[in-house]
Amino acid sequence: MRKAGIAAVLGMALVLAGCAGFRNERKGRDVGRAICDVKNADNADEAQRAVDKLNRKLDDAQRITGRKVQQDVRDIENNVSDLSRHVNNAGNALQQQDIAQIQRNVAEVVQNTPVLVRRFYEGVAEGLGDCT
Repeated sequence: MRKAGIAAVLGMALVLAGCAGFRNERKGRDVGRAICDVKNADNADEAQRAVDKLNRKLDDAQRITGRKVQQDVRDIENNVSDLSRHVNNAGNALQQQDIAQIQRNVAEVVQNTPVLVRRFYEGVAEGLGDCT
């Protein structure tokens, strides 16, 4: 009977860890899509609203992952700033370069983080994959 109880507790812990991973990945996708919203903005005001939304998503990610993700993504934040400046004046080529650089930065962070945080960044990469 005691072994069955231990097995049940371990099984529940694995299920909860899996759910946390899915949640982190979903929050990451939200961040990736928010970055795409910056890219797809039609003017500077819309880009700023998208950046504000992105910052809220990053704050939410910190709460979910238990880690200040902004520390991991300083380069990404700089690229998002570049991306928002390229909304009106540079055209699609520079915006695509900014997105490509963000994708490279995310890939680098994925390799150097704990599993649950890694799931968040894998979600970011997935959200960025839809950014055309």
